[in-house]
Formats: sequence, C-alpha cells, structure tokens
Amino acid sequence: MIVGGGPAGITMALTLAARGIHYIIVDNEKTARPKPGEAIPPNALPLFKQLGFDQLLNNPGHTRYYGNKTVWGNNRPEEKMFLFEPNSVGYLLNRQLFETQLRELSLNSNSSSWLVGNLQSVKIVNEKALVTIHSGSETVEISADYVVDATGKKASVCRQLGIYRQETDQLAALTFHCKISAKIQSCVYIESFENGWIYLAPCGNNKISVMIFTDIDMIPLQADRKNFITEVLKGTGFLKSLIVDLPEADQIQNLSIRPANTVCLQLPYGANWIAIGDAAYSFDPISSYGITSAIAAGYYGGNALADALEHKPEALEVYRYIMENAFQAYLQRLQHYYNLEKRWPQNVFWKRRHKKIFEPEQNIQIDKA
Repeated sequence: MIVGGGPAGITMALTLAARGIHYIIVDNEKTARPKPGEAIPPNALPLFKQLGFDQLLNNPGHTRYYGNKTVWGNNRPEEKMFLFEPNSVGYLLNRQLFETQLRELSLNSNSSSWLVGNLQSVKIVNEKALVTIHSGSETVEISADYVVDATGKKASVCRQLGIYRQETDQLAALTFHCKISAKIQSCVYIESFENGWIYLAPCGNNKISVMIFTDIDMIPLQADRKNFITEVLKGTGFLKSLIVDLPEADQIQNLSIRPANTVCLQLPYGANWIAIGDAAYSFDPISSYGITSAIAAGYYGGNALADALEHKPEALEVYRYIMENAFQAYLQRLQHYYNLEKRWPQNVFWKRRHKKIFEPEQNIQIDKA
C-alpha cells in the first residue's frame, strides 16, 4: 500500500508495476490540487526520460525556461543560461496538471488500484502492515506486505508508527501569484534579502509565481502578511527593477504558507514500511531538488521494495545508502551556498544559516507537529 498520490508515490507505483507487483494507492484527494510551481532544471531531464515522463512535459500547460538569474552575495545580478548544457532547457511545471498526468499513467496500469480516503492508523502485526482508512462513510482495514509513506512533509505513516524526523531549521515559504503589466524573460529569478530570499518565475498570462522564504518565526500574523510581502519586494534591487509595477497588497492572490525546511529520517525503512520523497528527506528549495528528488526516491525506493519482496532484504539497505549519500552531499552544497551570502552577518536568518548544519550543539528539533 502506498499512502500518498503525489509524484513520489506514483513514481514508486509505476516502478512496482513495471516489476509485476500489484499495489493500492491511498490519497485523501480525489483529484490533484493546485500547488506552487516547480522548476525542473535541465540536469533532471535524463531521469524524466528514463521513466518516460519527458513526454508529459510537452503539454503546453508546462512552460520552458532557459536559465537562472540571481542576486546573491552581492548586488550584481548573475546569469546562468542553459544554452551550452547537454539539455538546454528546463521546465516550470503546472503542478496540478503534472500530477494529474501522473495519476492518469498510474490508473492505466493493470497493477493499480486507487482508494480515496484518510489514513486513520497503521500497525505492524505478524510481518504485515495493517492500515485503517476512512473512505466516504466507511472505515476499511487493509493488510499489505509493505506500507509506503509517500505523504510528503506530513510523514503520516511514520508518525503513526512513532517514527519522527529530525529538523535542521524552520524555513517556510510565503507563496502567491500576482499579475504584472509586461512579460518577463522565461527564467527563474532569485534574490536574497536581509531576512531570507525570494523566488520568482513566470507562470503564463502575464502572471508570476512568487515565494518568499524566511523562518516561520519571522512571518507576521495573517492580517499583516500582505503588507510584509510588499515591503520585502520594495526593498529588493533586481526584482524591483524587473517587475517595475510591484503588486499592492490587494493584488496578491492565493497566498499560503508552506514548510520548506530541511528534514530527514534517521532510517528511511523498517519492518514492513518504507518512506520516500519528503516523508523521508525534505530539501531546502534553494537546492532545486524538490520534485526531482521525490521522483528519484520513488524510482529507487520502488526497485528496492520490489527486490525486498523477491527475498533480497539487502536491497532496502542499498536504498538507504543511495539516499543518505545524496542527502549528505546536499547538506554540503547547501552550507556552501548559504555561506556565500555575507551581507547581513548579524541578521538572525543568516546567522542561523552560517552555523554548521547538524552540529550536535545546534539542538536539532524533532518534527512531531
């Protein structure tokens, strides 16, 4: 049983189907819902091609983008275009469309079954996972060889099993859309500010998707959030000149707050369970790992689980090795990138980032919320 019908869960499902293994996906949403956009950089395209997902990107609902423009560590915009890379284009996904496409692939598989419902409990009994789901007006108990936690940052299965993740920080994102009067170049734009950093990308029809990243304790109360956003944007240099007509508070649409912090499980699998995607490892969005990492975890986790079901228990340890190595490499790159920004060394946000990640004295918090 795979709990969670997002990119990680569906990639695992399709991987299992390719190995001839039947599965059931449980998700609390009947259809995919809108989510903040996701940049797929060119270096992720080989994975998409390997899985056959590259054809999905040709849908006109997804937008090509051709490079990154950043202001980080100094006031000068730096440009990195993809022209001379092996894959010269990236994609800005319409997440709702992309996840709908993935669901259709899964539903077309002969190995699949979908159940819309809410997870109530998970127990491991006699080497089986007993999962209770509330679906409509019924409560259903299902027995499975393995239960997969693909519930994202909620890590709902792990929580039911009493397994908690380690957090390194409290990064959160204020996400929203707004209209602009003129089109901008199809790039991803990033600019740091005194208490965080900003992501901006076009999303069609003279609209932009914006995410302001800061720590959760620095986000004001709801009544003040839109004014906070406009003040942050007014304080930028490059982004302010790019947009020209900065949005007023009443022009900000679909405002929400989402966790964006780095989190990991000490062990991504156990007796009759495995965690994939954000349920196992959550990445700071500055890394651009996001959905690509979720899909990779679904692929590697799916193959490991298929091997385990074929009585090769060492396969789950191989999955752990792959994911832990990738996570440690990510931590080093993340530390390096944040250390490049030294313009506000006394500001709380940057002081927190300049400490070594996962230092014992840092008092790592346990994610039980």
